[in-house]
Amino acid sequence: MHRVQQRNLVTMIRQATLEAQSDPAQAVRTLQLARTVALRQANDPMTVVLDQALAELQTSGKLGSGTVKTLKLGMKTLTERAAMSPLSPETIRRMTGI
Repeated sequence: MHRVQQRNLVTMIRQATLEAQSDPAQAVRTLQLARTVALRQANDPMTVVLDQALAELQTSGKLGSGTVKTLKLGMKTLTERAAMSPLSPETIRRMTGI
């Protein structure tokens, strides 16, 4: 379920960046929904980025190119990986036979 919510979060952010160009009010609603999902997942770094994007969108009525780049980069780096524990070097060696 966690992975599905992450994918939904990524989709909402993409949608909001597109909506910001034509319908800023809808983009605000979409970003607020994305922020709620990020909070539910306890993804604090993404919540901070979304808060900054919301503030910019509400004050200027648009998202700057830097904010859009930050959101897109955040989609790749700030969303958490699947709920797997990272493998230790010993486990990797044992699995690969090295």
